[in-house]
Amino acid sequence: MFRVITPIFVAFHSLLLERVFTGLCIIAGLCVGYFSYIIGKKSLLRTILNVGHFTESLAKGDFRSRLSIQSKDEIGEFVHNFNSLMDVVKNAISTIQGLSLNIDETLNEQHSATNDLSQNAQKLSSGYDYLLSESEKNAKDLSFSISQFTVLVYSMESLIQKIDELSSAVLRLNTISKQSLLEIRGFEEKFSSVDTHLQSLKKNMDYIDLSSDKIAKTISTVQSISDKINLLSLNAAIESARAGEHGRGFAVVSEEISKLATQTRASLKDIQSLVTDNQSQVKTGMLSFYQSSEFIAEVLNDTKKIVENFENLGTEMETQSKNQTNVSREANEAIEITNLIQSILKRYQESFDEIKNVINSVSEIGIQNAASAEELSASAEEIKLISNRLAEQAQFFRLN
Repeated sequence: MFRVITPIFVAFHSLLLERVFTGLCIIAGLCVGYFSYIIGKKSLLRTILNVGHFTESLAKGDFRSRLSIQSKDEIGEFVHNFNSLMDVVKNAISTIQGLSLNIDETLNEQHSATNDLSQNAQKLSSGYDYLLSESEKNAKDLSFSISQFTVLVYSMESLIQKIDELSSAVLRLNTISKQSLLEIRGFEEKFSSVDTHLQSLKKNMDYIDLSSDKIAKTISTVQSISDKINLLSLNAAIESARAGEHGRGFAVVSEEISKLATQTRASLKDIQSLVTDNQSQVKTGMLSFYQSSEFIAEVLNDTKKIVENFENLGTEMETQSKNQTNVSREANEAIEITNLIQSILKRYQESFDEIKNVINSVSEIGIQNAASAEELSASAEEIKLISNRLAEQAQFFRLN
């Protein structure tokens, strides 16, 4: 190179000088090449040794150091790029280590959650079984309630029919009671009239009794007079007997008077006997009258009570008729309410059937979830094993 360039600047006047110069240039080139070889060899060996030690550390998993070679040539650029690559690898390994730890924690949590999910699915399945059993029981009870409400509606309809029949009977009885009341009032008026006649008859019988007493007294007076006349005729007969022939006509008269007095006395006795019998009959009639009057009074009083009872009965029947009307109306309302409740219960029964179907579907889903949870738990265990192996391999590298 020197030999080629030098003639451009230096002109040799001798071939020997040119050859010497050429030899010197060759020697100088050889020296420069040798020294460059020596220097390059040491630098390259040092670089190779540094790279060898660094890669040996990397092979042992030590990523804590960096390749340090002070050079601004291609080797320095190679070192810079290699350190950048190692930073990327270091970050990747660090990320892998962090991810392995996070995966392990996540898988532990997932395993716990999966176990909880499996247990909850089993509990939920048993709960759904219990809920299904209770729903079936409730459906049976609801069906029984609907049948009972049907019987109740039939009983209520029969009751309303009986109430209507009873109401008709009460109305007929009320009509009969009113007719009986009118007839009893007619009897009451008749008994009142009989009582009035009896009171009038009582006055007449009292008058007859008083007249009989007066007649008895009069007969007693006439009998006393007859006795006196008989005594006077006896005295006249005695005096006419004393007068002899002159008193014979007077004796005949006194005898006739005595006969008349005797007949009068006999007639008075008959009259007195009749008056006595009359008084006895009057007293007996008065006793019967008093008894009849008391009986009529009792009958009249009882009739008034019967009239009052019939009036109260009529009032009660009217009240009962109104009550039966109200009861019939309320019974009809109760039937409407019962029919409404029955329709609601039927809708509830349909809802229970739908709920039972939903529970069956959810129970099947719960069983599937439990199976999926078990599969997920098994998969999580496998992933955990892989993650543990990855963590063990990642722990080989020392980053800090």
